[in-house]
Amino acid sequence: MTKQIADRFRRGPLLLIGDAAHRFPHTGGFGLNSGVQDAHNLAWKLAAILDHGAPEALLDTYEIERRPVVTRFAEQSTHNHFQLDEVTAELGITNRSLHRATELIGKLGLDRVPAAAIAWTADALTTAQTSRTRRLLRHGAGGRRLRQQMADAIPGQEEHFVASGLEFGYSYASSLIDTAEGHCPDGDVGLYHPTTHPGARLPHRRILRADGIESSTHAAIAPRGLTLFTADPVGWTEALAHMPTTVPFTVVALTPTPGDTVAALTDMFEIGDHGAVVVRPDGHVVWRTRSDLTSADHLHRFIQRAWAQVYPNTRAGGEQRCSR
Repeated sequence: MTKQIADRFRRGPLLLIGDAAHRFPHTGGFGLNSGVQDAHNLAWKLAAILDHGAPEALLDTYEIERRPVVTRFAEQSTHNHFQLDEVTAELGITNRSLHRATELIGKLGLDRVPAAAIAWTADALTTAQTSRTRRLLRHGAGGRRLRQQMADAIPGQEEHFVASGLEFGYSYASSLIDTAEGHCPDGDVGLYHPTTHPGARLPHRRILRADGIESSTHAAIAPRGLTLFTADPVGWTEALAHMPTTVPFTVVALTPTPGDTVAALTDMFEIGDHGAVVVRPDGHVVWRTRSDLTSADHLHRFIQRAWAQVYPNTRAGGEQRCSR
């Protein structure tokens, strides 16, 4: 029950993802989640390099963005593991005592002891420890008190089983993310709070496509370039048309589905009637504004500084596509 994180996630063309880059206890289920997130972070960057002329230095942002996230996962999974002691401590069985015993055995130098003897000893010690659970079967006052104490401690293990605040609420910080608002603050472990703060993942919401079909904001994200979500698609499309950049943009209108409202959409996206949220291909927000089109100059400066090298080969004058 330990955690390990590689010293480096990249060396030249070699990239480590998933368990090859980081391992932590199963307590929390972060192994598969973090591996998928690694691939999600890398896929669009590899496509930008192979298909659109981005420099290989773009891959350096992979570790910059992912290391803080997996470090937080590692800390939480280890915390969950030892938090279980609150339930089993009354039995005299704890992960901390097991950890200390494992460390002690590792220092004894048992190379010359037959493996069968070590296995027999380990089995005997395990049986002796787990035999303490028989106290839970007692029908007297002591057994009832012990069962109640353990039952009372179980609700404190919620973060072991529910961690949507981390699994969906993780955020990135790198040169690809606008820093005007500062780093996206950590949220609750167990409760996901949707936000469009730069670095966070775009919230999911049902919207109407131009053809009147309901879709998801996630499905509307373009696989290439940047996607701008706004309740003022005409105004932002015009602003982008006058923005000299090679970075391709797709404009998506925040059109509510029946029963929803524009106000509810813009409140969730935290942008107001004329603001905008700009999202990269993996769904992470890179820039947003709550003001009107006067902030387009700020967007242009940020794009030229942070994104012009990512998509350098798009035709001159940029490329804008409006999805309303």
